[in-house]
Formats: sequence, C-alpha cells, structure tokens
Amino acid sequence: MRTLAEMIGRVRRYVDDVQELQWTDAQLEEYLVDAAKEMWETILHDSDGRRTLRTYSSAASFVASTETIELPADCAALDRVECRDDSDERWYALSYRDPQESICWGPRSGNAHLSGRYPTGRLSLWWYDDVPEGYVRIWPVESTPPTGTYRFRYFQAPLFPTEDAGTFADPDADGEAEYDLPGRVDEAAEYLAAAKVGLEEYQNGFPVGTHGVQYARVMQAMIGRGASVTKPRARYIRRAGR
Repeated sequence: MRTLAEMIGRVRRYVDDVQELQWTDAQLEEYLVDAAKEMWETILHDSDGRRTLRTYSSAASFVASTETIELPADCAALDRVECRDDSDERWYALSYRDPQESICWGPRSGNAHLSGRYPTGRLSLWWYDDVPEGYVRIWPVESTPPTGTYRFRYFQAPLFPTEDAGTFADPDADGEAEYDLPGRVDEAAEYLAAAKVGLEEYQNGFPVGTHGVQYARVMQAMIGRGASVTKPRARYIRRAGR
C-alpha cells in the first residue's frame, strides 16, 4: 500500500503538475483527505462493501457511575454494543433502549423496575445514544459498576495518514498495520482526489470525468458489482492529527 508521499506524487502526475507549478503538496494532501472521507462514506453506504470496514474495539471494564463512553476514534457508524459477564466468555449484544421509556412501577413495592434482562441473567444493561456525537451510553452503571466488560462492533473510517511515510493501513508509520483494508484503497483515493482537483461534475454520487470514471471502476472492483451508486448521506468522520 502506497505512502502518503507516494499518493501525493501520483495525484500530481494525474493532474499534469509534475513541475509543482500549480499545487503544493499540502493542497494535494487536502484533496486526498476529502477523497478518503468520501470513499469511506461510499463504502459504508453499501450493504456489502461496508463489511470490509467492520471491526471490534478492545474489551474494557466499566467505571463506577460512568454511563457515557467514548467511541473509538475511527468509528464512523456503531453496529452494536456487546457485553460479557466475568463468569462467561461469550459476548452478548445489548438491546437499544431509551431509559425514559423503560421504567415501570412494581405493583407490590412501588419501586421502579426495568423490563428485560441481559442474557446471562447477571447483568441488566442496555445502550442508548442520547449523548454527544462520538459517545454512547451504556446504562445503568451505578456506584458499584458491573463486573463484566464491554466492547463495540462498529464500522471504521480509517484515520488518514499522519506521516509522509504513513499509509491507510498504517497511518502513523510505526511499522504495525492498524487496519486490514482492500488493497486498492490508495488507488481509489488518488483517482478521486484528481477528479476533485479537476472539478469534475458528479452524477449519481460519482464524478464522471476521466479520473472519476477510473475511481468508479476501482470502487466497483473493491466492493463488488452490487455497490450503490447513490450519493451517501453525510456523516461525521474524524481523522488523526488534524
């Protein structure tokens, strides 16, 4: 997979600016940033292609009286929240539930009870998204936290390279791949960046000029013939070091 410096060089060649007379490296990098964001959005919008971006976070323990939990930095869309009890190695998906709609009054004691239970019968937990963007709520977590652990299954938008030697698979160029990605993502981003530099017109969510056609061809090869060609909905995607 090509480095950021190599991708900038290829975009420069595509737009006929090898003498560096029109665009600086920083400007072409910004076009690549925008192209990468749009590329991940297109893949996420496709029901088959998005599977290539599905991953799990590391398991984490609950913290006393803390229900609001930050999602991974590369999370573009949360798929589900899973928990497991310390006595059980199996992971179980939590149900999505609004706390305000889940309280009923016990007919005998008058105390509030929550309907439904975590499958192990030992943890009564749910998740909800009534929190700032980039976070999720797992509730109820009281002063004595649950003994189990949680993790997120989510669709990632890989962070953009933060070093000239970084790649989409290894953004910080530390020699360890952080993402397992289709082999042509760099090529797709380069073509789309070149299309953006050239201000190519869009039809059905794809640029239709010379470079846009090449971008669409590579995308179809990566995510299959069933890929959607409609414009994806905008989502917030963060990237490292910007």
